[in-house]
Amino acid sequence: MMQVIFSLFLTLAIILCGCNKPKSPLDIIPKLPILIDIGDKEKIVFCCGYDLYAIDPNEPGIVDPDENYEQILLPSPYQEGCPQWLPDGKRFVFSSIYPFKETKFYMIDFNKKRVFDMEKMYKKLLKYGLNDGPNWSLDCKKIIFSGGDSIYIADANGDNIKKIVDIPSDEFASSISFFPDSKRILFSFQSLKDKTKKGIYRMDIATRKWNRLTYNNIIKASHPCCSPDGSKIVFEGRSPSEKWQRIYIMDADGGNLHRLTKDDDPKRICEWQASWSPDSKKVVFTGVLKVKKNRSRSELFIVNVDTRKLEQLTYTSKTSSHSPSWRPRPKFLK
Repeated sequence: MMQVIFSLFLTLAIILCGCNKPKSPLDIIPKLPILIDIGDKEKIVFCCGYDLYAIDPNEPGIVDPDENYEQILLPSPYQEGCPQWLPDGKRFVFSSIYPFKETKFYMIDFNKKRVFDMEKMYKKLLKYGLNDGPNWSLDCKKIIFSGGDSIYIADANGDNIKKIVDIPSDEFASSISFFPDSKRILFSFQSLKDKTKKGIYRMDIATRKWNRLTYNNIIKASHPCCSPDGSKIVFEGRSPSEKWQRIYIMDADGGNLHRLTKDDDPKRICEWQASWSPDSKKVVFTGVLKVKKNRSRSELFIVNVDTRKLEQLTYTSKTSSHSPSWRPRPKFLK
């Protein structure tokens, strides 16, 4: 506990020392202390308040920024978001929002026990009109991203950027990710002129052939995520009879589409931000709970893919838990 308290005071000192003007995240965040030695442990990283947290998926618990210091992975004076593990299970990237400025991106490397800014790499991608964060191939050597009206592939450092899909100006793709074989990609697609095209698609990188996976039976299908074994896809969507987004699942070819979660809690009004377990048997997601008439709070839930049994993972006391990312099984573990 004393080490944690010392680290928090160190963070404050870094921010305040010699400051006559607000510091940029680029000045502060790479100096922040990583408070958890994650080792070879199975962890889900998520956001709560301004900070990044890490929790054992087998140990549900109370999340309290004022008391449970042992869960805080990276304390920060800025709003952290969008944590995403790299497939090697040794690194993950996240964003930080500097007040009244653009979003910055960082990487935590647990082998080197450091935080690195990714400014150089992201500047290369921004030249192509980066729409959302990149996704890494299984060997971590390639990234895929959407920029402007196109989809690009590049080296992991942002070099050798190549256009692989040219999309008309009134259409766009988002939430792009690799399949585990790194030979196909998965993405959400929509057209401003033809709303019937909206849905989730996959594409073979070599042939550039598209396959549509969802149709108008699911409205606002987005943020698809393929299981580590390549057999299933989870995504956010809603049927015409549903008011809010829910977690859906289908086979990798679009077959056997159905809702993964049940209407077992009237307080859980919305579901999103799904992430797979390393064994492809479970999914963690953010569920929005209605607390009072005009107040809601988000928590993390885990659902078993086969049984659909659902468990609440976090019990947040003063704010919300959201944006979970389940650690892939590191290659050095058998």
